[in-house]
Amino acid sequence: MKEAAWSFVPRRIEAASSSAYPPKRGGPMSITNKQKKAFARWMQEHNVRSACPACGSESGWNMHESILGGLDLDLKNKQAKPSSFGCFGLVCKECQYTMLFAAAPILGK
Repeated sequence: MKEAAWSFVPRRIEAASSSAYPPKRGGPMSITNKQKKAFARWMQEHNVRSACPACGSESGWNMHESILGGLDLDLKNKQAKPSSFGCFGLVCKECQYTMLFAAAPILGK
């Protein structure tokens, strides 16, 4: 099996509503070249396939330009607060399928 050569071009993935992006408080922190290289190395070391699992395309992936954050939801009290969870986001260039990878284990944090 041919080993996947992972390389990414970080780019902004626009939200459905342009008023929702970028966030109003501080905004996202762009992924550094060092983080991008660590992620690509991790993908190769773990034999992550470069073909899209949804459509099978090998046309490539767009990488979200920042580490995506999550929210901890308290459904009982109807509250949300920022989470320490962050992930790398890849979007298939063909069908827009999205893969998320937890950033902390990859970056050794």
